[in-house]
Amino acid sequence: FIGKLMAKSIIDNITINLSFNNLIYKLILEEKIIFEDLKNIDTYLYSSLLSLKNMKPEELDLMEIYYTYQYEDSNGKLITDELIEGGEDKKVTDINDYIDKRMNYMVKKAKVLVEYIQEGLFAYIPKYVIKSLNSYELELLICGTPFIDINDWKKNSIYKGKFSKSSSCVKWFWEEMYKLDQENLRRFLQFSTGSSRVPINGFQNLESNRGEIAKYCLNSVPYNKNGNNFIRAHTCFNRIDVPVFKKKTEVHDAIQFVLKNITGFGID
Repeated sequence: FIGKLMAKSIIDNITINLSFNNLIYKLILEEKIIFEDLKNIDTYLYSSLLSLKNMKPEELDLMEIYYTYQYEDSNGKLITDELIEGGEDKKVTDINDYIDKRMNYMVKKAKVLVEYIQEGLFAYIPKYVIKSLNSYELELLICGTPFIDINDWKKNSIYKGKFSKSSSCVKWFWEEMYKLDQENLRRFLQFSTGSSRVPINGFQNLESNRGEIAKYCLNSVPYNKNGNNFIRAHTCFNRIDVPVFKKKTEVHDAIQFVLKNITGFGID
């Protein structure tokens, strides 16, 4: 299912927040896994093995390390797997060989699951097409850019109804958006478009749910003197309906209301 979801994302050019470790993308593309990749998986293990690499042979001998790997299963039972045949009885004298065997063990475990992802992905997109990318490009293609450039967002936005670039309400809106950190920008973008990430080439490539270019749009709606002036989103078209607020504080309150109450694609 995940493989098919990735294929759908690529074919429809719609980014999804599939926050896999980069190792998964490397395994999908069958790229070589190196020792430095451990940094992104388990920093503690990486640091431990790095310290072993820097040990002198006599220091390593005192450590009494064997070609085994221990872990707890789902029931909390301690399991010991051998990295090589007879590993429980073979003492490590070559730390680089041990690290290679440990890496191969981890990759072998992960490949069992990755093969299913490959099956779903390659069923819709030929393997040779996907393998023309590197792991970073594949992740970017599926997940988009995690960093939100507010200048690019503003530059590629359009205005409808009574709004224009010079409208007071529009100016207040962007002033408030510039104050937000990346986390809250992602939350507001999720509310507005259904995705918390930006397409590869930025906001100019935002699309509607029909696959057509649909730039971010601020559309004016009448201001209700009796209250209940909420910003409403139409994620299919990347459009938000914004009441023609009379004060900057009202714009601030409306944006904060969205950020505090957003759940999934809507307001709770």
